[in-house]
Amino acid sequence: MLSCKDVAYLASDYLDKNMGGTLPWKIRLHLVACKCCRSFVKHLQITKEVVPQFVDNGLSETDAEAILKKIKARD
Repeated sequence: MLSCKDVAYLASDYLDKNMGGTLPWKIRLHLVACKCCRSFVKHLQITKEVVPQFVDNGLSETDAEAILKKIKARD
């Protein structure tokens, strides 16, 4: 089974589906067993979804309050 350190290192590629073989299944198995890693991957996924919305809008300064509201709206 993968370690938490392994899952944290591979999480971005896992979410982007940039891996093959049995590795995605090994990560899923770890996520079933590990609440901390599930939380980490969930928050990474939210971050990957929310941040581009601000970059694509051409905002020069990031409004932390607006980001926080979007994240809370997704939970």
